[in-house]
Amino acid sequence: MRKHRGIIVIAAALAAVCALAAEGSPADRFQYNDQQLRDPFEPLVTLDGRILPGARGSAAEISEVVVEGIIWDPQGRSVAIISGNMVKELDAVQGYQVLKIKKESVILQRGGRVIVVGLRKKGGEQDGQ
Repeated sequence: MRKHRGIIVIAAALAAVCALAAEGSPADRFQYNDQQLRDPFEPLVTLDGRILPGARGSAAEISEVVVEGIIWDPQGRSVAIISGNMVKELDAVQGYQVLKIKKESVILQRGGRVIVVGLRKKGGEQDGQ
């Protein structure tokens, strides 16, 4: 009898918590702000293994990042100009974190995805992509 009483108490507590959670208005509920990025809670692959659109970054997304200049320092105090912003290692720019500034390129990371963007040459071409 004592064992059943414990189960009944737990079931009553769960019912009370569920009832309280259901009382909140839709305006009180959390709403995810995607900031025009992919929702990280949406799957990238279907159950049968097909890759869904948006699973791969687009070339346009990477081409938005332009390395316009690099001041390289062998002691690690290098600076890069990325799309008009002066950054150093570990700074953030355009949603990316600057991992490493090299002589001719910058290594960036966003959400576990690492890209290498080359220094823009005089003719407008970029190395390293």
